[in-house]
Amino acid sequence: NFSEAARSYARAADGMPGDPKVQEQAAQAIVRAGGDPHRAVEFAQRALALAPERVECRLLLAEIHLNAGRVLLARREIDAAREMGAQDDRIKVLLKKMK
Repeated sequence: NFSEAARSYARAADGMPGDPKVQEQAAQAIVRAGGDPHRAVEFAQRALALAPERVECRLLLAEIHLNAGRVLLARREIDAAREMGAQDDRIKVLLKKMK
């Protein structure tokens, strides 16, 4: 179940604070489980701080913000991803959700 997976990933991320992929996976698992968006943001921001070149981290953070109703923060992350040269289809999906 997604809730148990989210808890497992969160424990792993807390135990491996220097691994951006694990941080990103924890954030994704929390999103899938419908868990605490603040906790998901925390993990996504850690992933981004550790791997600022990863467009995926920015888009995940944008998705979390958008799901939580923080449209301006979502837009900021989408714009940052675009500035990094992202042409990802997820950008289009996220922008549609904003309308």
